[in-house]
Amino acid sequence: MLEVVGISKSYSGQTALHDVDLVVEKGEIVYLKGPNGAGKSTLARILAGIESQDAGSVKISGNPLPKGDPKAARIAGIWLVPQEASLVPSLDALDNVILLLHRTIGAKRPRSSLRRMLRPRIESLLEVLKIEIEPTLPVEKGPREWEHQILLVAALIADPSVLVLDETISSLPVHSLRPLFEMLHDRASKGFSAIVISHASELVTPFCTRVVALDHGRIVAGADSSEAEEGFGGDLAESAPQTESSVSSEDLLLEVSDISLTAYSTRLAVLKLDEFSVRSKEVVGLTGEGATLLIKAIMQDPEIEVLSGQIKTKGSISAVPRSYDRSALFPDLSVLENIRLLSKKPIDRSEQRYIRWKSALGLACDDEVLAGSLSGGNRQKVSILGALLADTDLIILEEPFSSLDAKATRELGKTLDEVARSGRAVIVASEDTVFLERTCSRVVSTRLGEASAGEK
Repeated sequence: MLEVVGISKSYSGQTALHDVDLVVEKGEIVYLKGPNGAGKSTLARILAGIESQDAGSVKISGNPLPKGDPKAARIAGIWLVPQEASLVPSLDALDNVILLLHRTIGAKRPRSSLRRMLRPRIESLLEVLKIEIEPTLPVEKGPREWEHQILLVAALIADPSVLVLDETISSLPVHSLRPLFEMLHDRASKGFSAIVISHASELVTPFCTRVVALDHGRIVAGADSSEAEEGFGGDLAESAPQTESSVSSEDLLLEVSDISLTAYSTRLAVLKLDEFSVRSKEVVGLTGEGATLLIKAIMQDPEIEVLSGQIKTKGSISAVPRSYDRSALFPDLSVLENIRLLSKKPIDRSEQRYIRWKSALGLACDDEVLAGSLSGGNRQKVSILGALLADTDLIILEEPFSSLDAKATRELGKTLDEVARSGRAVIVASEDTVFLERTCSRVVSTRLGEASAGEK
């Protein structure tokens, strides 16, 4: 049993957690939800010993754990898959898993022996979870979501007694959720327990045994799935935008025809797409295995090789990739200064669009707060706000819902509809087809295929 007693934590006088009590029994899969800045990731890091609480204690089976001691937390059986991945990009999945597990599997064993031992276990987990990762390919050669998926695989191999997943769900394809939670519930029948942190409430809630809501650093008492959803924005069905369906007479901003692209310079797989176009006044959804690859090609990423076909663009483009992180912002500059740089405009805090869209995204921080102090979700919101205010003809957003609560997701849908009605266009790439169908005027699916002999 995991027991959190009176945990409090502040940063520079700002309260992140206040007197938090939480009990997770053996066999439970607990969904911990809440808006950005609620303290979810802070609590996760305290459980894993990465951060020290100011007050309170964490107990396993009644035994208190020392504060700020990751090794003690691991020995006690707590394993965190963090929101921010930290793998060695030049190493492949096998070697990264070895580094992650070295205290568990024995650091004195030869590397070659460890690779032989781990490879079938990793490949078996990837097959069960329906995740496509090449174990011997350097991580830097694959998409960014590989990093979180590798962290998840390492955690499952470690077989902890308490697994904490912090926004791991957003890195997984939707078809991987059921096999993952089936695996977690199978382990739960043997005494395992898990805490799942995610903003994708509609996807996660059905798989969890209990929902706990955290808001402004406090546990929301007695919250079940319906009450928690109501508290964080209500019915998502209201968010469906009413983007104009008749766009045939509008300007063509993007045209993709008979395209064939290599995936991440490996030539192990290709994306083939006969036709894809985006016109002004459209909000178009893009999903499937090839979405990230296509976006990289549109943005002329040097990593992508166009084997055949062509991509034509008209006008200016701004993009917020799924791999938003601290490097996307200037940490020593304020939120407002970062937005000015992202939008390339002298945005004034009194500008109505700035005020309206900042509120719609749920970006509640002060304009003068340093970007480096923001949570991952709020950094994503700053990046999205900067792209919206840039007034480019086409905006591309990858997984914009991954760190948004239900209310912010609904408001983002309305904002994108407003942007489209002004004559601009938006591409929203996501594996969350439920949100895409509610947010976009149409959804285009992509998939990768094996490279033919002439393409390798």
